Amino acid sequence: MKKYLLSIIAMFLMGFIAVGQVTIYEDNFDSYTAGEKLTIENPENWTTWSNAPGGPEDPVISTDYSFTNPNSVKITTDNDVVLLLGGKTVGKYNLGFKMYIPAGNLGYFNVLQDFAGSGSTWGLQVYFDLGGAGSIDGDGAGAASFVFGYDQWLNLKVFVDLDNDWCKVFLNNSQIHEYQWSKGTFGTGMLKLDGMDFYGWDDGGTPLFYVDDVYYEMVTESLIVEDFESYNAGQHLVQQAIAQGKDYWTTWNNSPGSAEDPMVSSDHSVSGSKSVLIEGTNDVVLLFNDLVTGAYAIEFNAYIPQGFYGYFNILQDFNGPSSEWGMQAFFDQGGLGTVDAGGQGAGVFTYAYDTWIPVKIDVDLNNDFAELFVNGNSVVTWVWSGGVFGQGALNKLDAFSMYAWNENGTPKAYFDDISLTQTAPPGGDPEINVSPTSFTETLQNGQTSQKTLTISNTGVVKLNYNIIVNFDVDDGDAETEYTQEVVIEPETTITGNDIDVIKAEKSQPGPSVTDDEVLLHYDGDYSSAVGLTNGGTFEIAARFPAALTGQYIGMELTQVRVYINDPANGYKIKIYGQSHPDKPGELLYEQLFSANAGAWNEVNLYTPLLNTGGDMWVAYEIVQNVAGVYPAGTDAGPAHADGDWIKTGSTWAKLSVINPNINQNWNIRAKLVGDPMQAWLSVDPSFGSIEPNMSESITVNFNAGSLPEGTYQANINIASNDPVTPLVSVPVTLNVQGGGCPLPPPTNLTLQQTGTNPYNVVLNWVAPEEPGGTIRWDDGINYDGIGLTNGGTFSVAAKWEPGQLTEYIGLYLKQVDLFPRSATATYVVKVWTGTAGNQQLVSQTATLISEQWNTVTITNPVKINAGMYLYIGYETTHGAGEFPAGADAGPAVANFGDLISTGGAWASMSIQFGLNYNWNIAGIIGVGSDNATPAEPIVITPKPGASYGLPIAGNLGKTNNAQWVNNSRALEGYDIMRDGQIIGSVGSTVTTYTDNNVPLGAHTYKVGAHYTECTAWSDPASIGVSISEPTENINTLSIYPNPANGEVNISSPTDMKQLKIINYTGQVVYQSQPNNNHIIIKIADLSAGMYLIQIETTEGWTTSKLVIK
Repeated sequence: MKKYLLSIIAMFLMGFIAVGQVTIYEDNFDSYTAGEKLTIENPENWTTWSNAPGGPEDPVISTDYSFTNPNSVKITTDNDVVLLLGGKTVGKYNLGFKMYIPAGNLGYFNVLQDFAGSGSTWGLQVYFDLGGAGSIDGDGAGAASFVFGYDQWLNLKVFVDLDNDWCKVFLNNSQIHEYQWSKGTFGTGMLKLDGMDFYGWDDGGTPLFYVDDVYYEMVTESLIVEDFESYNAGQHLVQQAIAQGKDYWTTWNNSPGSAEDPMVSSDHSVSGSKSVLIEGTNDVVLLFNDLVTGAYAIEFNAYIPQGFYGYFNILQDFNGPSSEWGMQAFFDQGGLGTVDAGGQGAGVFTYAYDTWIPVKIDVDLNNDFAELFVNGNSVVTWVWSGGVFGQGALNKLDAFSMYAWNENGTPKAYFDDISLTQTAPPGGDPEINVSPTSFTETLQNGQTSQKTLTISNTGVVKLNYNIIVNFDVDDGDAETEYTQEVVIEPETTITGNDIDVIKAEKSQPGPSVTDDEVLLHYDGDYSSAVGLTNGGTFEIAARFPAALTGQYIGMELTQVRVYINDPANGYKIKIYGQSHPDKPGELLYEQLFSANAGAWNEVNLYTPLLNTGGDMWVAYEIVQNVAGVYPAGTDAGPAHADGDWIKTGSTWAKLSVINPNINQNWNIRAKLVGDPMQAWLSVDPSFGSIEPNMSESITVNFNAGSLPEGTYQANINIASNDPVTPLVSVPVTLNVQGGGCPLPPPTNLTLQQTGTNPYNVVLNWVAPEEPGGTIRWDDGINYDGIGLTNGGTFSVAAKWEPGQLTEYIGLYLKQVDLFPRSATATYVVKVWTGTAGNQQLVSQTATLISEQWNTVTITNPVKINAGMYLYIGYETTHGAGEFPAGADAGPAVANFGDLISTGGAWASMSIQFGLNYNWNIAGIIGVGSDNATPAEPIVITPKPGASYGLPIAGNLGKTNNAQWVNNSRALEGYDIMRDGQIIGSVGSTVTTYTDNNVPLGAHTYKVGAHYTECTAWSDPASIGVSISEPTENINTLSIYPNPANGEVNISSPTDMKQLKIINYTGQVVYQSQPNNNHIIIKIADLSAGMYLIQIETTEGWTTSKLVIK
């Protein structure tokens, strides 16, 4: 059998409830069909490693062996099946199953912290090897070993405690391993539980094993357990509880020790010798502290002496007289009980006097549901938030009250073994938090940069988010309004039987497109049509993703083109924005239209819709009142991933998935017109899910590209399933400065047109001279650290003489790279000059990260002049036992790479102290600004320092980050710009580029030298791309009159398929599809001048000249 409902299966400890398990899933596979694949039988809980149900990874249901008859799951070669556990991040869980391994075969399973196919994170893996030897990878390979028996059912259990980050593994009820769960299989993992995988592991043998009786359960612990055994009989309960530090007891009016405070009694008890007696005017409250999510069980035993009455209630909110009741129960005269729960007298029950009566109330705040049990029998179920009389609206659990209710008689009741147990984890809402709340970036023209946006989920369930970047275009009308749709459509499951298709007798081509517009579509020519088998209303759509629409930001959607086959009863264009990949977002525009059957229909939008970025869903709704018609036109296929969406209720699906026999695209096309702008902002990723108390970093990409100098605005709009804040907008400002890049650009850019139809332009340029570079004496790898024996202050430096700096004269020292080996020492980056290195040019305090390379940018770059000595280094102050100055492994370049000073003159540490190393110091030299403030030398008088001891090596060894990485501003490649848009790029060693399929007309090109720091653009070069002078073929084409005025006749020996008239700038001024060998064209509206006529026939294209007077 299969069970998917939550049920409590066991709770006990010392006679009262304290620990239990809530079954999330269990399966013995006995209701499945033998020989069928597992994930075909149960796709809800199981999948395969590659998400390919029914394939080789999917194991079969077998009757070979079973623990509970008749079935089990057979795992053998190529099988790889995963039990989905729901991405748990809090709580305690048991995973268990039975495994049978025939003699001589292998077995295996693993538990996944995160299931993502080949990108999964393993938490545990267990091998059942040949000969009955087993091993476990858990916080290390082979961390534990065990023995097992063949040809018998093995009992396996894995306990994962996410709250305390621990895992235990059991075989046949004996623990065989335990470890910190987040360490994963090999010491690196995460605190999460997501899947259990059974795999046909075949290393060194044949995999064959059987799995049966799988279960997955949440381990629960009682939040409150009260058996009254710690109190003294004959004394007040609340008063004693407070004295013992138990703050969960109070009275109705918070009066411990008063008449409201009941006595602990030894008259009767279930376990032990005591209980609490409610009589007189007692009114005691057990506090649950405002529970708002999760599911809970309140359990206790009640004892009503003969002839007396009892009473209790559960409170949604405890606030004295202003409290909100969730339910109340009366133990009335004669053994009859009544319950007010969701309505007065909603439930009745019977009970016996002078005996203990078990009572249980289940309150599920996640699903707003409650149920009362008396003597194990269900008495009443109700909507919890409805409260005692069904008129409330508070989904909360706050307290349990026992009151001496005396309306119809004398109250006297005993209560014992009271407990509150959580039976399901929190299931409330996600809560989104976004940081920062805005971005401002300043870039030079051609520069790019990245920033980080952090999305956090502080709620109790998974947060699903989707990001749309909207650009302010012209007047700022790029902002998208987000409003919820008023109409709530019923959930509808579409099947292949709901859809019918008819094949067209002949194909009709789509409408023509001119060269000055963009037409978004996936379909080809009309070929078939689709309708609902029994009629109805449905929508069909094509989704154009942000990666596509982002090329046309700033253009307007002005027209939608659809093919209607059979007439229907109504049509409506609908344009949706972005949501998640499998469903559209907000409805941005809708428009009724009438249509001609058997034809393409061009629907001009009354109000053009500005494309501001994000996914665009272009849809239309069809009202089909009768069966047997096929209104929605399609092409011949195959279906594009986004070309065949359909909805008949509230659920969008893909036509080719619903009915694989209809593998076609809808005839839907969207026309965009206008001038596109550069999409200077993007994010990655643009959608995802975040577990509770987790966060995700989103990369925000800025690209100034070819933007003119100015200020640009956009919004990063984050839509989510947070019901309180469904949309968060992060405003973004980009300031583009036109000052340009100070580094040298390419020169001598030349352009040449090659080819006709297509037309290509070849660019050639001269590479810029690449100035500057990196100077150093070490090998770029840290090996050790140097410090003074007693701690103190000393300076280190690397020196260059004038002859070694000749190639850098006129450039600037702009950065210093160094490798600190102490987190507590202080560092001051310094640059000196002078023969003796005693004229200080730079003294700049630096905050560094130890044990890695650091780059310090010099505030006032140092210009390198002829005849200059250059000392680059730093001063450090440290404590005894520290070795702050990083060095390589040597050998030292004495008096150049190993200079040291403790306050006096510079000395070579290899000569003076026998430390044969070079300092990890590098200088980055490059072009500086013409108006850079020069560093002024200050003469330093050497002062011998105090006796700090001698410099010594720390013998610290090489670190993980020892290798220096070149972060200098090197030439990375070239960007190619045509008419203000970057169209391509090439590597740094290439100085030519071919622009293919260039439109006719005038174009301007620039080439940018792309450095790490910025992009330096060449001077522009322009070219007019035109059709080459034609050679007329009088035998195949006749144009008359020529010159012409008013109209022109064109004749051809064969039918003309296409005809274009093009002016001298390359603009198409007329086009048609004659499908005839003769045509008369009205040309009165064309200006006088020379034109070219292009004609396509079955023999190819012919070009001729036309002169209009």
